[in-house]
Amino acid sequence: MKIRITLSAGENINCKSVIVIPEMALTDATYIRSFTTVSPVHSKHEFHTLAQIALIEFDDGEIEPQKIVGKISLVAGEEIYDLESGMIICRLASEAFSIYINTDQAPRKYLETANRYCTRWVRLDI
Repeated sequence: MKIRITLSAGENINCKSVIVIPEMALTDATYIRSFTTVSPVHSKHEFHTLAQIALIEFDDGEIEPQKIVGKISLVAGEEIYDLESGMIICRLASEAFSIYINTDQAPRKYLETANRYCTRWVRLDI
């Protein structure tokens, strides 16, 4: 499966793993979506790592979310997802991390929501 993000400016980005946090997820985390090319056996840990590193690097000033005007589209295999308001956390094909957020959104809230959700999801397996 391939994962491709298309930004409103037409830029295409290939990803290994993606966490999609729509604005509705700030009050109900079940709206968070995740996609990965990693083995399903390791996927929960991949998402936990992705969410945790994104939050830590943001707190340390090592990564700044790229603000996007308009929708962000994601194609994962045969599934298409359009994000009108929210954030996407990505592990790019190059292994680098990237964060995309719609303008006028508070990045910290989204990063904390994703980290909390992914941490609880992994703990259910322990």
